Order: sequence, then structure tokens, then C-alpha cells
Amino acid sequence: GLAEVGRQGIEPDETVLEAQRLFEQLHTQAFVTTLLQEKANELADKNVSSQRLRCLQNLVHQASKLGMDSWELADAKAKMQEGVRQRVRCTIRGSIFAQVNLEEMQLVEGTFNNLANFTGLKSPEAWAGHRGLSLFSWGEKGAEIMLRHSKAELKEALTMLPQALESHAIRNFRNLLGWMSDRPMPECQRLGYAQDIVETARVDPRLGDETYIQIMKQLQHNPSAHSTLLGWKVLLLLCQQICPSPALDDFLRAFLLRALRASCEETVATAKQCISDLNIITSPDRVKDDQEELVPVQISLIDHSTRKIHVPPNSTLAQLGERLAAQLNISASRDFGFFQMTQGLEMHRLLPNATVLSILTQKWAKLKEATDRTSCLLYKRRFLRVDECLDPGDLMHATLTYRQALWDYLHYPLTEESDYICEVAANITLTDHDHFLHYVQSGRLHEPGVLEQLLPAVCLNDQKRHRWSTQVLSRLRALQTRVESDETRLMKMSRVLSLLQRMRLFGAYWWIGRQSQTIPKEKEAIPGAPVQMLKINPKDPTAEYWICVDIFGIRFVSVDSTPGKGFQRGFLFNEEAVERILLWGAKDNLLQIVVSGVNPALPTAGMVPMSLALT
Repeated sequence: GLAEVGRQGIEPDETVLEAQRLFEQLHTQAFVTTLLQEKANELADKNVSSQRLRCLQNLVHQASKLGMDSWELADAKAKMQEGVRQRVRCTIRGSIFAQVNLEEMQLVEGTFNNLANFTGLKSPEAWAGHRGLSLFSWGEKGAEIMLRHSKAELKEALTMLPQALESHAIRNFRNLLGWMSDRPMPECQRLGYAQDIVETARVDPRLGDETYIQIMKQLQHNPSAHSTLLGWKVLLLLCQQICPSPALDDFLRAFLLRALRASCEETVATAKQCISDLNIITSPDRVKDDQEELVPVQISLIDHSTRKIHVPPNSTLAQLGERLAAQLNISASRDFGFFQMTQGLEMHRLLPNATVLSILTQKWAKLKEATDRTSCLLYKRRFLRVDECLDPGDLMHATLTYRQALWDYLHYPLTEESDYICEVAANITLTDHDHFLHYVQSGRLHEPGVLEQLLPAVCLNDQKRHRWSTQVLSRLRALQTRVESDETRLMKMSRVLSLLQRMRLFGAYWWIGRQSQTIPKEKEAIPGAPVQMLKINPKDPTAEYWICVDIFGIRFVSVDSTPGKGFQRGFLFNEEAVERILLWGAKDNLLQIVVSGVNPALPTAGMVPMSLALT
């Protein structure tokens, strides 16, 4: 600024002189006091701009540097805090979070900071409390436990509900324990709970408030970072779909604002998004873009959390992806894409960036009519690479990459060496140590729903659960002696990713199919394809394979493959490859591929085009 002008030897003009005078005045208490009063009074307007808030925040900061402690400063702070509260209630795209440093403000002082002041709560003395965690234990109850995290089920609702809704509230809390992994269960069962929780909250507005309070309770003093993040994900889902009552609204917003000071960046980002989505659902008329109506689009992430983006209906998936990447604060958004996730089908279909949202919605509606299966958008990495590392400068990119690698691992179709699987499981356990601590200390990794978070489902039948548990715990103890106690979570995640990259099919998409030596005329997907059919395995012309596609090409792996055994053959996209892929297409249930290879019946002809067909 002014110092640079002096260093450059620039002759000061009137603008520079005025700036210098203002700089000097800002170092006098009298001037700052007058300006504080003036700027604080400007915030009386309901439509507070971010620029005014930022200006007042800078003045408060300067007053503090000058050591001022006056009623004018206290009044300015109070008005600034109220102005931010009002501005935060209006943000749709979260611009306020970038323009004003909310973390420096004491935004949650007063009545709404304490959820116990909510008038809809039952009296702590009359509340029945929690059930016992074991057969012979008494459940906890009272004010101390009523609004803080617990792994025990509820005996009754937290709020004053009609008797007919009590059972809904109790069941919803049990589902919440399952979703947040406070109650172990198979992953496939846990994933369905988030939407079940929201659907129960939708039954009655009073159940909506009960659900909000249950989630806020489970986020208070929660010792598990893993459980806490899952709690925030379901709270975001609720903020996207369920309006809190006017009586609860201020308590919920105070809770969200307090979360902006959390040490976990993902928690802070989710809390900001909760605020924006809550503003949209409580005032949907605000959702305008240059006077054009926007439509809400709900998008799933790989960990089954959701985001809601508002875009014009004629937007392409590329445009939708830009807005979602901005919301998630992902820098390298080119690595991600949208996939079709269809109810009842495990595999995801990659969608072109040029797809228009309104046309896609119409197609999915027809699919729903024809098959009774609903589809939704899934946002995830297009391909995971065997040579990539997690980027510490793009935390959300790193987090979603890690979770996708973990999802692929747990759904892996082939068995690998048990020693390797145990090493991976031990590292996963260490990465989420607070989540697995109770089971590690009691030696109970074998319990239903726990090993399923550590081992691929295909491996669980290879040996007894107790044996798996013993081996993983042994590896974990050895690992803990080698790892520094202050190692960051990102370093632990990176080590897990490095291990997963050693899997034979890492980064691949896979489907199961059986080779066919004939292509019915009505199923031809490639006109004029070579008549000569290539047998993937000449010893078994109609074998069943895992069809594995990655950035390098296609591999066919026999379904009965075991570590060190089994048939595998691949064809590359590289034009210089000996056996390479030329064309591919599909029609009905038949996949047709044209490859370049050696015809065993005529090897002297060299590399010739041949056809492959799988059903």
C-alpha cells in the first residue's frame, strides 16, 4: 500500500495523500470511536451487505489493536454479531462465509446457545433416559446425558410428543445410532438409514424437531470423529428437506454457527452448507438466478452423503459439476464426473458431461415407469490411478478419493492373500482408531457389522470371523509400534491408499459376463464386425469372466481366480500394444468388442481384427 508508494518513489497525488491521512486517523481512538458508531448505525437496515459487515469487522479489529474498551466498541460488536446473524439467514450460495471472518465473532452467545432452553424439551427430571447397554445395566438419564452423545437407545423421545409418535422417535434414534456407526451392523444395512431418518422426520413437524434435536445431541461431546462426520452428513440431509419449527429455528442456527469454529475442515464446510440449504428450504422464494427459476438437484457422494444444488433446468452435467465442485471446494474437479446410480443395481453408469439435466430427468422418469427403479446422480472420481497420491492442498478431493478407494476395496470381487488383506484392515482400523477403539480394546472385531467395515465381503467366507479378528488385531499391534503417535489423518489415509493400489483390479470398473461364440443378428452392435471370433481362453471358449475396465484397457479375469491362480487376459487402448482394442459396442444384454490379435488358426497373418462377444 502506502509503504510501496514510498519505496517506488512515486509522487503522491491527492488520492495517496487522502489514504495517508485516513491511515493516520485510524490510529487515533477518537476517530475510530466516531467511525464505529457511524458504521454500526448503518447495520440497522435489514438488508445488511457483506461489505458493511466486513468494514465494521475491520474497525472492531483496529479498535482492539488500539486497546480500546468502551461502550461504543461493545455496541459495535453486538450490532455486528446481529448483522451477521441476519446476513447468514439470507445466504444461498455461501458468499458470506468467504467475505466475513465468522470464526472471529462470538455469534452464539445468549439464550439460543443452550439447547436445554428449548421449550419443547421434556423436563430432564421426568425424562425416562436411555436403555442399558447390557442386560444387567441401568440406563443413564438426567440433564447430564439428555443432550450429549450416547451409544444407548432411548426409552422415550427427547421432546414432548403425542403418545402415537413416541415409537417413531425411539425407532428413529435407533436408526441414527446405526447410521452413525454407534451400533455395528452390515454396511449395506447402515446406508439405508439416512433416508429412513428423514422420512420419519417428514411424518409430522413435531417429529422433525425431535429428529433435529436427536442429531444435535449425538454431535455433542462425540468422542468418535468418524461418527461425528456421519452425524453431520445426516444433519445436512435434514436441512435440505425438513423445516424446523420457528421455536427450534434459532437453536439450530446457533448450533450451526458454533460449528464454524470446529477444528475439522469437513465439519466446518458441512455446517456452512447446512446454513445455506436451511435458508433455501425456509424461504424457497429466494432461489432466483437473474430472475430465472432454479430447480433443486440432489446429488449423492460416494459415502452416501448428499448435496443439493440449485441450477437452471436446461443446465448440462458439466455446469452442474462446476457448481458442485465450488460448493465442495474441490480444485481438481476434472477428476470427477456424474454417474447414474439405479436402485437395486450395484454398478454405476458414467454419464457424458454434455447431458442436459431436464432430458436426463425425463428419461429416468420413463425408466421408473417401465422398471419401477429410481435413479439418482452420483458424483465420484471417474478413474482412480495406481500412481496417484492424496493432495494435502485439496482436502475434499483427497477425502473423496480415499473413500472411493475404500468403497471399491470393500466391494472387491476377487480374493487376495490373507496377509495383505489383514495389513489393509489394520491400517483402516488405525485411520479411524477412535471409531474402532471399543472393539479393539475388547477384542471384538469379529462382531457382525464390524469386520464388514474392514474386509471385502468376498473374503469373509475364506476363514472364520474370530480368526480374521485375531489376525487383524495382531497386525494392528505391530503397526502401532512403527507409526508415530502424532501422525496426521491424511498420512494414515495415504498409507491405506498406497496399500490398496497394490490390488490387481485397483481403479477398475468390473462386470460379470460369459463369453459367447455367436452374435445373433438382432443383437449386432458393430455393423461389419469381423466374422472371426477370438476365444479369450482357448481351453474354455464359453468361460465366465470379470470384465475389468480401467484407463489402460480391458482385462478378462476368470471368476474363480484366487491369489496366484486363475486365468487373465488383457487388451490395451494403446495403439502400439500387441493385443489392443479397436471398437466396442453393446445391444440388449450383449457386449461386442473388436480387438487386434493373432488368429491361432492363421498365425502367419500377424495381427488381425477379430470379434469378442459376452453376455
